[in-house]
Amino acid sequence: MPTDSAPNPTRDTRSAPTMGVIDNQSFGGRLIDRVATAEDRVLIQVMTFDGDTAGLALAQALIEAAGRGVTVELLIDCYAAHVLSDTPARRASVQAEAAATRDMFGRLTRAGAAVTFTNPWLAGLLAATRNHKKIFVVDDVAYLGGINVSDHNYAWRDFNIEITDPTVVATLAEDFARTQRGERRSIDGPVITNRFVESTFESIVSDAKQRVIISSPYALDLALVRTLERSRASERILISPEVNNFAAIRATDPYLRHRLVRAGVKLVTYPDFFHEKFVLADDGPEGGPTKLLVGSSNFGRHSFRCNEEVGLVITDPAFVAAFRDRALGDVEPLHSVTTPGQRAAGLVAAHALHAGVSLLGAVVAPRVPPLAHQPRSLRTR
Repeated sequence: MPTDSAPNPTRDTRSAPTMGVIDNQSFGGRLIDRVATAEDRVLIQVMTFDGDTAGLALAQALIEAAGRGVTVELLIDCYAAHVLSDTPARRASVQAEAAATRDMFGRLTRAGAAVTFTNPWLAGLLAATRNHKKIFVVDDVAYLGGINVSDHNYAWRDFNIEITDPTVVATLAEDFARTQRGERRSIDGPVITNRFVESTFESIVSDAKQRVIISSPYALDLALVRTLERSRASERILISPEVNNFAAIRATDPYLRHRLVRAGVKLVTYPDFFHEKFVLADDGPEGGPTKLLVGSSNFGRHSFRCNEEVGLVITDPAFVAAFRDRALGDVEPLHSVTTPGQRAAGLVAAHALHAGVSLLGAVVAPRVPPLAHQPRSLRTR
C-alpha cells in the first residue's frame, strides 16, 4: 500500500492556552456537550464504539446533530464489531450489547451520519493489524489521546488532550479525511502518524539527558527494553501494569522486567488499571529541551509496526510541567520479583513474540486495506 509523507512543519507546539487535559471521567460528558452545540462538523475516529451507556448517549447526540444539518462522520475500526466490552462478540454475555451496537450504527446511518469502517478483520486473521487512532473534531476543537467510546474505556485511567490550535485541528481533520478516502499517510510534525510515531519515540528517548518517563499498558517488549538499555538519560522510568490483561505480555514480563531492573530502569505502576500513553523527557531545569509525546500509540513494536497510530509532540514547558504533576501524582512501586525459571521461560517468549510481531509488521500490515466493508455482525436486518 503506497504511503505519502506530508511536509515537515515546525515541531514546536507552544500553545498551552490552546490545550488542556481531559480525563476519562470527564471526557464523555465534555464530548456530548460539544456535539450538542456543534454547528458545522463532528468527526470521530476510534477503534471501539460500543452500544452501551456511553456509546448510546453519544450516538443520540450525534443523531440530533445530524438532524440539525451538522456534518457527522465516523471512522470505526472493524474491531468494534468483534470485541465488545473487551469480550469477543460471540460470547453470550455481550449478545444484548452486540444487538444494541448493531441497532446504534443503523440509526446513525439512517439519520444521515457517514459511518466508515477501517481495517478488515478477515475472520480474525488480521485481528492484530488495527487502525488504532483516536481523533475527535467538533467544529474548531479537537481531542486526541487514548480514549475510545465505551463504558469500560471510560472506567480506565486515561486522558485526551483538548486542542483549539487551528493548525493542529486542521491537520487532524485532514488526516481523518484521507483515511476516510482510503489513503494511508505518515505525517511528521507536531501531529505525527504511522511510521513517524516510532522514529519520534526513539528520538525523544535517545536524546533525553536528565530523565525519560514512558507510560503505557502494552509497551513492555524486547524492543522497548533495548531502547531503554541504550538510553543515556540519568533517570529512566517505565509506568506499566503490575499484572497485564494480555496473556502474551504476562508470559514475557518476568524476563523483560528483570532486564530493565538490571539496567537501572525504575518500574512503577498506578493503583488502578490504566490506559494512559505518554513519553515525557527532560522535564526539569537541568535537562535538554522538554518534550511530551501523547496519543494513541502503546509504544511497543506491535503498535509501531502493525497499527495505524496518531500522536502529538508538545514542547511547552509550562504545559509539560502541569501534565507531569498530574501524571506522577500517585504512582506506586511496582514489585517485579521473579524466579530464574520464570526468567528463562520469559526469554524464549519475549524473543518469539518480538520475531512474530516484526514479521507481521513487515509482511502483513503494509498489505491490509485501509477500509473495509461494513462488518456482517453490524449490518441491520
